[in-house]
Amino acid sequence: CTFGKQLRELGSTWYADLGPPFGVMYCIKCECIPIQKKRRIVARVQCRNIKNECPKLNCEEPVLLPGKCCKSCPGEYITVNRSWSKYAEMDFEYAWKTCFPTWYICRIGKSLAHDLTVQSH
Repeated sequence: CTFGKQLRELGSTWYADLGPPFGVMYCIKCECIPIQKKRRIVARVQCRNIKNECPKLNCEEPVLLPGKCCKSCPGEYITVNRSWSKYAEMDFEYAWKTCFPTWYICRIGKSLAHDLTVQSH
């Protein structure tokens, strides 16, 4: 499949990246699917809005984290995976940039700027 200038494998999924000035649209999930045309299979990109699949939250001030479509409640676990370590007194934006690219499990404490704990399942 071709999406913009990107080539994707059959069966792969990704979030739509529209490039500058829009960037990655985390609520638009795309998939490269097989379509039968006459006697052959061709690949087609199919994208859908996943915003309506976001869970209802039971907190007063949900936050939208970088790289996410759905808001979450501070203190909830965001699933990703690896080993454990603790970050404290750390800039919030730096903590998320450090955490997510390496695929850890992150838990944000009540003070969003501090108390980021990283642990394994």
